Amino acid sequence: AYAQLTPIEGLTIKSQLGVYATNTNRRVWILTSFPGSAAGTASASDSRSAQWTITNTIEYKFDIGVHKFTALLGQEGITSTSRGFSAGGSGGTDDRMLKLSNMTTAELSDLGDSFSKYQFLSFFGRIDYSLYDKYFADFTIRNDQSSRFGEDNRSFGFNRICCGRSACGEILHKRFAVELSVR
Repeated sequence: AYAQLTPIEGLTIKSQLGVYATNTNRRVWILTSFPGSAAGTASASDSRSAQWTITNTIEYKFDIGVHKFTALLGQEGITSTSRGFSAGGSGGTDDRMLKLSNMTTAELSDLGDSFSKYQFLSFFGRIDYSLYDKYFADFTIRNDQSSRFGEDNRSFGFNRICCGRSACGEILHKRFAVELSVR
């Protein structure tokens, strides 16, 4: 889902929500009549996963003469869960009845169960500045928090300052247009 508002000129408020989900079912049978098979076997596995992502941003763009500014604040959150189960058995004697419940032998190693979950939360901000569309500066700050980070350090913050000059569109020796940006 996606929503975007522009309540005043230059101000954009955006929210996005997405999900990536899977559901997998697998069944495998080896028939008793299969060459080299001592007995029929059956196995089954099921797994489900879902990853939800929400991203919210507020961006404001404005100009003051030849100076252009963009300010951005944002937040992104991700939560993901996955669960699975598997079982298997052997000892089937009839190709028409190869179901797990009809197997005569099952080992504990033939059973499996899994579960995982993680969460991620990020807050970020950026200010971009441009003079004559040739000289640029930006400042970015970000804080990420994750259940996958070490238990004693679940949060990590960082920032960046960048300055540069663009030579895009300038003519050199009346034959070549320059497409260059140095940061």
